[in-house]
Amino acid sequence: MSKIILYTMEGCPYCIKLVNLLNEKGLPFEEREISHFREEFDKLKKDHSVQTVPTAIVNGKVIVGSDKLKEIENEYKNS
Repeated sequence: MSKIILYTMEGCPYCIKLVNLLNEKGLPFEEREISHFREEFDKLKKDHSVQTVPTAIVNGKVIVGSDKLKEIENEYKNS
């Protein structure tokens, strides 16, 4: 199975919502707060035009937004 990498920002209510939903679903993920992973997030912005958090990477697919739980879950389960 693939790994979910979730880029978040401290204090972001949408990030907190998605983290809570992923935990409720029991989906394993690695949270990367962007102030500690600035270079990675800058590359993500450049390569995929990502401008916001939360941003998840599942199986190489970039998924943006706290309302994308189902898409993240499907991508994870199909890997």
